[in-house]
Amino acid sequence: MNGLPLGLPQFDGEPRKSLLTTSEVARIFSVHPSTIRRWCDQGKIKFHRASSRGVRLFKREHVAVAYLDRSIRSCLKNI
Repeated sequence: MNGLPLGLPQFDGEPRKSLLTTSEVARIFSVHPSTIRRWCDQGKIKFHRASSRGVRLFKREHVAVAYLDRSIRSCLKNI
């Protein structure tokens, strides 16, 4: 189970299984969920609002791009 709340519709044509929650993305990056929310507000990672409560959902490919970007920037700091 991927942790998505039940009853969420497909978003942007994506099936639910290809979407990640804020908590899942935080685990991938090994950061706190509030860090992911801050990165969203800063435009560092693309997300979609999925409900009137403002639930953020992330496409796997957007998370992968953000992860690679963060990894590359980290490596460049060490040069």
